[in-house]
Amino acid sequence: MAEGLNLNQLERKAWKAYQQDGLMDIFLGLLMMAMAASAGMDRLNLSEAAHMGIFIGLEIVAGAIMWAGKRFVTTPRLGRVKFGPKRKKRKLQTTFVLSASVLVGLILFGLFATSNASISELVHQPFFLPLIWAINCLLVFGAMAYLLEYDRLYIVGVVYGMAIPATELIGQIWHVDLGPWIFLAAGLIILAMGLVVFVRFVRTTPIPDQETSDEQIES
Repeated sequence: MAEGLNLNQLERKAWKAYQQDGLMDIFLGLLMMAMAASAGMDRLNLSEAAHMGIFIGLEIVAGAIMWAGKRFVTTPRLGRVKFGPKRKKRKLQTTFVLSASVLVGLILFGLFATSNASISELVHQPFFLPLIWAINCLLVFGAMAYLLEYDRLYIVGVVYGMAIPATELIGQIWHVDLGPWIFLAAGLIILAMGLVVFVRFVRTTPIPDQETSDEQIES
């Protein structure tokens, strides 16, 4: 029993350690900044293909940065860990939450495209999209934070959730479209948070000295 408890504690410690590199925060911050770029491109005379191409390209860059960080920074310091069924189940549940979020987005797109007059009038109300966006962000990031035991995702969820409501509120009050700048500011906040954690991780978690490790094993 004590051995099983110790193994669970070690696995949880490793699980938490893999979240202390800040790379997920950096990735989410870059995604928000990609959304800022997309909102800014709406003001330019770009074709839909060019717009989507740039947006997808920025998302790919964000994903590549996260992959490279895990591959060349995190793994050399922490090694590779194969988590047990409980952690795998939590990852599967997180995937389900993200899939449900995508489904909500598709449903909203369908509602905006509907020809039904009463539904169309509802979804085009100024408050509708910001409210749904905020609720979705808080629920999705909150569920991810709980399932992954990744507390900073609660903060990320609040920052993400505030972006569109803040844009709409400022637009309604002052009749100014600050959408790209609000998304950029939100992205920079999350990115800065991730960079602070990343730098601290690099400083406090050196790469193990292989030769020293071998000597200790031989002795």
